Amino acid sequence: MYLEKITQDRNLITGQNPWSVWAMAEAMVKQLGYRPKDRAITAEENSVKVLFVYETKGKKDSKVVVEQILNEKKQSISRSLLLSHSAVSVIQGHLKKAYDLLRLASYAKNIEISK
Repeated sequence: MYLEKITQDRNLITGQNPWSVWAMAEAMVKQLGYRPKDRAITAEENSVKVLFVYETKGKKDSKVVVEQILNEKKQSISRSLLLSHSAVSVIQGHLKKAYDLLRLASYAKNIEISK
């Protein structure tokens, strides 16, 4: 699963995959001694955060992150990205994970509808 992942060793900063672009750029700006420019976080980036929490802490904590993003931060989540990862999980034979991600997308939709 592609998730945001950067590594920094002094002046060497690397990103693992396409979702690491913004984090890597911001780390480079900080390394140069500047503050990164404020920018709007995309729905896809928020979904990657949800996926990261799901992978590292589980379904319960990822639901909390969904609530924080949608209710507290008033930002959006790309449900289609969650569903895409669910489909990939089916292909990989990880049916529980696929079901969990499907439920997370549904949970996000229910929160958005109730606003």
